[in-house]
Amino acid sequence: MLDEAALRRGTSPSVLERQLVEILARNEWANVTIQILPFDAGFTIPTSTFAIFEPRDVRDGVVVNVESSGQDAYFDTAGEIAKYEQMWQDLMVKTLNPEASVAFVRSLVNSSAK
Repeated sequence: MLDEAALRRGTSPSVLERQLVEILARNEWANVTIQILPFDAGFTIPTSTFAIFEPRDVRDGVVVNVESSGQDAYFDTAGEIAKYEQMWQDLMVKTLNPEASVAFVRSLVNSSAK
């Protein structure tokens, strides 16, 4: 899931265009699905980037990583994991579906090429 803001801000138009093209290329990978959280999705609860790591071996347990500008935080308790899983589900409802997301990124590439 990528916030639309991440697709519109860059150091230079050429760098941003290359990054968008790379996103489209990685979308072709079997284990990657791109979904965009558009500006018009409105307010979202998360105030920082987070990742939910689900290990291949369930004995290792789920861990949530919350990123910050200072120090990352890691959570592995059931209550914290449930909180972030709910935030993820709330965000997913607001994202564009995979096909619309790819079309959106392509439209940004096409508009930057002009």
